[in-house]
Amino acid sequence: MKAIKYLVMGALMLGLSAPAMAQNPNEDAIKAATRIINAKPADVDKQLKTLLKDTKTQKNGEVLVGIGRAFLNADDLTNAQKWVDAAFALKKGTENSEAHILQGDIYARQDDGGRASTEYEQAILFDKKNPLPYEKYARVNRVVSPELSEQKLNDLRRELPSYPVDLIIARIYQEASTMSKSHEQANANARKAAQYYAKVDLNNDEVKAADITNYSLVYFDDPFNDFNKSLEISRIGNKRFPTYLQLNRTTLYNLVSLQKYGEAVEYVDRLFNKSDSTNYLINDYIVAGNAYLGNKDHANAIKMFEKAYAFEGASDANKLIALKSLSDCYMAGNDYPNAIAKYNEYLTAKKASGAKMSITDYDGLGIIYRNYAAELKEQGKNNEAVENFKLSAKTYGDMVEAFKGTQQDYAYGIWWRGRIFTNLDPELTEGLAVEDYTQLVNIIEAKSGELSKPDKLRLKDAYTYLGYYNIKKDNMELGKTYLQKLLTVDPTNAQAQQILEQLK
Repeated sequence: MKAIKYLVMGALMLGLSAPAMAQNPNEDAIKAATRIINAKPADVDKQLKTLLKDTKTQKNGEVLVGIGRAFLNADDLTNAQKWVDAAFALKKGTENSEAHILQGDIYARQDDGGRASTEYEQAILFDKKNPLPYEKYARVNRVVSPELSEQKLNDLRRELPSYPVDLIIARIYQEASTMSKSHEQANANARKAAQYYAKVDLNNDEVKAADITNYSLVYFDDPFNDFNKSLEISRIGNKRFPTYLQLNRTTLYNLVSLQKYGEAVEYVDRLFNKSDSTNYLINDYIVAGNAYLGNKDHANAIKMFEKAYAFEGASDANKLIALKSLSDCYMAGNDYPNAIAKYNEYLTAKKASGAKMSITDYDGLGIIYRNYAAELKEQGKNNEAVENFKLSAKTYGDMVEAFKGTQQDYAYGIWWRGRIFTNLDPELTEGLAVEDYTQLVNIIEAKSGELSKPDKLRLKDAYTYLGYYNIKKDNMELGKTYLQKLLTVDPTNAQAQQILEQLK
């Protein structure tokens, strides 16, 4: 979700790039000059000189600053500097607040925040009632010191008590949060953003759709991860701005996070069919797929995950998510052959990408094989069931070989392979699971300290199997030993108690 923040945060401050021009006789001259500059003629200086002469604005600071800003907007910083210098050179030109704002903008464009801040402060000095330099000062300092930005905006509050300062401070801290270098600082800035957003009436006309989106996202992400609060905020935005794509997206993500899949499907429709933009993210398709999957609409879930996989510019990581999700969909619909095919495609792609394989990767495939085997067994297709049990066992064997000797819990693979071999040899005639369960017992018994619940569960299976197997093979003492050990992890096991009593 972090990427979503960057899509909306810039929309709020774009209006700061140029001051609003009041209607005055100089406006026509500035518009005419802007047309000349945007046309990029070879004799631009000559044409501008003629224009100034014709309009008698050669010594008009407002017009000179307007021309400089037109050059800045055209990314011509050299000429922008030339014209702001001309404005400063006029009588009392150094007291021109708009000239200082333009000079600050030039420095900001050059990534010189220190000198930009000085110019904005000069602009404030000569026009304390103009909110623009306060906001620009706050924005240029929002990453280095959002606290300093907050302080400057509170100065503005004293000059203009009715100005929406809380909203602007909230924006500053929200942007600072997304741009912070450390997780701790990002969280601190997010908390401050939430604090100031809470003071704002979200139904006020000054509050834009992007504001409500960003406020909602503050609660969606760290440090809050409060999907209910985030949803409450985004729903307010949905009522005011029903077609705003980012708000429809945020509400959808919240509903899926809260597992409210029925409502989430409604917002899938709003996102893709009733929004004012088609600037979709690959995550939109992934989350939409999860909404359909949670709502047990496997066909539409598959369509969404296929769109995610085919998304132009999709990263390897996102393609892997799409493939894994497709496998999950097929499995949820009991389409095991396709689930297996997609999962193997996922594993192949992951290995090819250079990403590290995890125990979970192997376990996922093992689960599909053994569930498919169980279904085939119920259908009386015993040969096919055996084949898939063996494939599941092989997958867990691959897991053990991949992680043996590491700090990973490879004993999990030994345990599951033993359980699968038990399914293949329910009468204990072949002892297929003896080797695995013996190895598992040795690994767990070698541990020091109190056993974990998973270890106790695994020992219960191992002791049970080894106890019964050895008794069946007339290895009575060894069998009794394992059943006695079984009672140490499962003291109420009546069957073990009964067998031990009979063997006295």
